[in-house]
Amino acid sequence: MQIKEASLKKIPEKLKELPPFVTEFYNYHKVHSQPTTELTYLIEIQRFCEWLRTYTGTDYAQPLSSAKDDRHVTILDLSKLNTQDMNKYVYWLKTRRTFYGDLPTAGTINHSISALKAFFRYLCVESEMGTNNKPYLSYNPMLKIKSEKASETLNYRTQKISRQLFVGEEQSLLDFIEYDYEGMLSQRAKHYFNRDKVRDLAIIAVMLGSGVRVSELTGLDLKDVHIKKHKNMEGKIEYSAELDVIRKGNYKDKVIVVPWTVKYLANYLATRKDTYSPTDDQQAVFLTYSKGTGHRITTRAVQDLTKKYTVAYGRPSTPHKFRHTLGTELYKKNKNIVAVAQQLGQTSTSATDRYTHVGDEDLDQDMKYIGENTAGKYKNPHFDDLND
Repeated sequence: MQIKEASLKKIPEKLKELPPFVTEFYNYHKVHSQPTTELTYLIEIQRFCEWLRTYTGTDYAQPLSSAKDDRHVTILDLSKLNTQDMNKYVYWLKTRRTFYGDLPTAGTINHSISALKAFFRYLCVESEMGTNNKPYLSYNPMLKIKSEKASETLNYRTQKISRQLFVGEEQSLLDFIEYDYEGMLSQRAKHYFNRDKVRDLAIIAVMLGSGVRVSELTGLDLKDVHIKKHKNMEGKIEYSAELDVIRKGNYKDKVIVVPWTVKYLANYLATRKDTYSPTDDQQAVFLTYSKGTGHRITTRAVQDLTKKYTVAYGRPSTPHKFRHTLGTELYKKNKNIVAVAQQLGQTSTSATDRYTHVGDEDLDQDMKYIGENTAGKYKNPHFDDLND
């Protein structure tokens, strides 16, 4: 199940938790947008509805809405909002810690602002109700809300990000997980770690070795993984892999995997069925074990395990920083930002670089030796027999 299909499955569930006019917004907006964008918008609208129902503090003696749940937030509640209220909401967003304990970036806040601007534009301009086809609201409280500006210099942001990267340390992180992490655990925790260790190593290796987004990784099906073996110019057997993914924007793409990381993926695929007992129709690559069978792993679960291992390693990081790691490595190899954009599935870089094209063969050569100098003591018992 790729990103689009996963989003389409979640959207009806999310709409059941929100007011009926949100469904009308979705039906209007989905014509011009992608399911992934629409699901993000619904999540942001739900967060705003929860804030209306629960937020008090120094700003309000009681919540702005008396609704018992998000679905019962009314148009009347929204009609009472003004610019000051929305600014308070934006400030509240800016002071909330993220999943990793950091304050949100300007870009993250702007995603929330964009979602609410689209929502209130629909309610104030695009919606039609009654015989006169008038919009739901006459005043747009988001109209004067401005996007956040970055509060960090490029140099500061670069240094901050670099502390969360694993450039040149990809193998060290994987070796730590395989050989050292278990010693930090209780006896009970060791049981679950040993069950999932091969899977977790494959997940971390694939992210570090391909730069795929976490949603692209969790959306992989077995048919999307292509592992090959071939002889190099010296006659030695080498392995390579490509992944079929659906990128943001719902376009198909083939992603090259750094060769030395393929062994982790191969080892996991060789043990997947015995470890997780999936049903015959369960085609997800990466599974989690629940109720006696394997289920597709969630993006949150991948975020959790990434945080767990990198915190233990001493360098808290995220799946997105693994993308940065791969991009940084690739750029160091070829100094070609277009090749980096191609590998990471970005549709553009700048007004100049977008006109430059890098051939697949060149990109393949650039990817081939990334991290190879760190490859070390991990041995895969299944790898030599792969695809025989």
